Amino acid sequence: MAATTCTITATITDPSQTSLLGNSYVKFRLRNFTGFIPQVAGTCVVCEDQIDAYPNPAGAISQVLVCNTAISPPNTFYTVEYWNQGRPISSANYYFNANTDLNTASNINPAPAPAGPSSIIFENNGTLNSSQTLLNVTSTQLTITDFGGGQIDIEPGAVVAASANMAPIPPFSAGTGALAGYSLGLKIPASMVEATGNSVQVGLSFYGIIGSNAVVSTAMIAATPPNPVAGSGTFKYQTNWSYGPVGITWPAGSFTQTSQTYLSNPATITVDAKHDYYVVVYLPATCTAGVPYVSNGTAAVAYANCGWIFGNLTAATNATPIYGSMENNGIYGIQQVVVG
Repeated sequence: MAATTCTITATITDPSQTSLLGNSYVKFRLRNFTGFIPQVAGTCVVCEDQIDAYPNPAGAISQVLVCNTAISPPNTFYTVEYWNQGRPISSANYYFNANTDLNTASNINPAPAPAGPSSIIFENNGTLNSSQTLLNVTSTQLTITDFGGGQIDIEPGAVVAASANMAPIPPFSAGTGALAGYSLGLKIPASMVEATGNSVQVGLSFYGIIGSNAVVSTAMIAATPPNPVAGSGTFKYQTNWSYGPVGITWPAGSFTQTSQTYLSNPATITVDAKHDYYVVVYLPATCTAGVPYVSNGTAAVAYANCGWIFGNLTAATNATPIYGSMENNGIYGIQQVVVG
């Protein structure tokens, strides 16, 4: 939670830099709350709007004030007045939201306009935002559409056009515990490729305990020549990589929401309908988040050679360890492969 108070310091002198004592002080006046009673939510009402700070023998003053961002209504500021021998010498306006040294601080000019009687108060989980004049919502994981008139639509960033999906992957229908130390694998046969291009983004999801518990160590995508469906055909599988392996990473801030599909950064690789593609994601021992999955047979066309296997297969020199050892009972964690 953001601090509600801060300490303001300064050293006051005359033009010869001799410390001012005696009848000298600095006056702090809370401003810009006309028509409102200034409050610190759930803490206090600011009844008195000014306070004086007197210097010590070295001419230094120190004063604790309520931070402007902690005060409702928004847009308040402080006027700092320097007094000596009963005369106001100079003044300036400041925002105080952290410990501030007036010897080096910059004042605000002009002063902000007061909040209107029907003003919008910007908060984040009940805490006043640092700015009460600008709210700029940005995200790499959400699609934000402003329809005008105060109407804003926010949708999960993983929602993409169906034509951009490399292959039809059914939505997850169940979940398992953590698969720490395992590689998640998905094979997309050439016959299932629906979109082609020059890059991919892989959508990955966790559930249950997430945040710092959802950790991806390494990930990759690679392709082999096309092969028959597992269990059919008589010739030996072609396991040498035609494309890749290409590393896959996710943007900072991914995997903070449960059951949300997070798209990776684009990975450059040729996507065509003439190759089988393997996506492998390795979860290290520190990954304790649960992994959602869907049974292979749920897909419109049954997937083969997908699931999980113990150990890190992202550095495999060919598809043999993936094809030969993958636990082939479902699609785990990987919810989308989007072609760019």
